[in-house]
Amino acid sequence: MIDLLPLPEDRFACPCGAELAVQGFTLPGMFVFALTLCPACRRRFLSRLHVDFASTIEFHCDIDSGEVHSTAPGWYHNQLLTALGSRDRKPPPIDRQTRRPLGPDVIIVNALDVIYGHCLHKLFSCSAVKDIAGVSVLAIVPDFLEWLVPGSIDEVWVVREQERAHFCRWNAQVALDVAQLAAGRSRLRYLDLAWNQTVRIQDYSSVAPRNAGIGPARVTVSWREDRCWTLRGRSLPKEEALAEQLRLYTLLLETLRQHIPDLRAHVVGYGSYGEFPSWTQDLRLEQHDPAVERAWAKVLGKSHLCIGVHGSNMIIPTAHAARTIEIVPPDKWLTVAVTWEFLNTMKASDAMTRYRLLPDSASLSDIAWVALVQIRRDQQRALGHAMQHAASPREALALRVEFDDVQTLPRPIVCRDERGEPL
Repeated sequence: MIDLLPLPEDRFACPCGAELAVQGFTLPGMFVFALTLCPACRRRFLSRLHVDFASTIEFHCDIDSGEVHSTAPGWYHNQLLTALGSRDRKPPPIDRQTRRPLGPDVIIVNALDVIYGHCLHKLFSCSAVKDIAGVSVLAIVPDFLEWLVPGSIDEVWVVREQERAHFCRWNAQVALDVAQLAAGRSRLRYLDLAWNQTVRIQDYSSVAPRNAGIGPARVTVSWREDRCWTLRGRSLPKEEALAEQLRLYTLLLETLRQHIPDLRAHVVGYGSYGEFPSWTQDLRLEQHDPAVERAWAKVLGKSHLCIGVHGSNMIIPTAHAARTIEIVPPDKWLTVAVTWEFLNTMKASDAMTRYRLLPDSASLSDIAWVALVQIRRDQQRALGHAMQHAASPREALALRVEFDDVQTLPRPIVCRDERGEPL
């Protein structure tokens, strides 16, 4: 957390080497800048505060010449340049929702970002401030996260951009509204990413997590079309990769169903390529729809397992499903810790058994076997809990007999293609 009033609590070095004097701030959307002045060379800068992602980088834009001094990595540097280059654009609509009047001490939670997972991490940081007495909390969120804003937030500003990529653009209306907010406050703070807080996902989605029970077995596929699962991770053109992904998920579900006849399957996520088996409930979307996304959370909360390619799309599933499998491409192993808010609160033994990271080079048979084990292990856990809390030994025995099939596993299974070849 960093104070913005009376001046941002941050320090910056001018490109000439002198320490910059902080004179104020502006928050025009995704980024927050300090207004700085060099006492030596007299240049004025927009200096990005050391908060949020890439918090250690230096970025200064000379207000008069437009010259940029940056140590940011390419992806972040380009987003900052996009913000600076769009200062003259007409801002998109903002829907201001006041739940409770803001007091004199306000904390800003800024969940605007171009990356869906970054937006979630910023929003989940709300959990770090919900129990601070005497403060009001303002959340600035993209429209696609409006349904997840917890009830503890006092005021919500919903920014309605046409595309997620536009959230890094300069938003003069947000900057103006924040400046007006600051004018009437004794203290204004900016909530940085909270890395070790305890997050209760039900505070956000209103859905109880890991509520699958003994049966019937439920598996959910988290679908995405910009990063596809292909056999042993082979590189394919986009259309072929989509066809391969549909084929692999279908073979996976059909194989699991051979061993779990009462298996129920759902598909969530964005896209519409192809058709899944008729016994699978396809809940995919082309465009954001909060009602359907709430339904996704409910389905995930009752899922024994969710499986999908690693990325932002696996954060909400990991928060809700009893167990997950992430299929990880080689270039994504550096960013696998995308679900820290929920794994940090668990014992290591629980996290290691509930969540599996598998390389996309693994065989379909290996992935199917791990999926079957994950489903059965959670059913066994639920059965053990039910037997432990049974009213009598006879009732516990009846449960053991009724669910005898969940207590044993076959030999490691083999998935085969349409020609009978093992995959």
